[in-house]
Amino acid sequence: MSRTDFVKKLSITSYAANKALNELLKEGYIERVGSGPKTRYRIPMSDNEWIANIKQMAADLKFEYNQNTYHAN
Repeated sequence: MSRTDFVKKLSITSYAANKALNELLKEGYIERVGSGPKTRYRIPMSDNEWIANIKQMAADLKFEYNQNTYHAN
């Protein structure tokens, strides 16, 4: 998938796509193939492994959000 495809499928800005793709690359959820205008991104693992990793990432983000949110009693 190209960055342009990523932008279109998620209806996000190029800036947001770059941030998301860089984070996914850093965490190992995707890998970059090629360079320049022909750069593509792919999932370097099985679908089941990828889904499990994304679920864990979402759970971690939810935990971080809950830890940083003030809850009035």
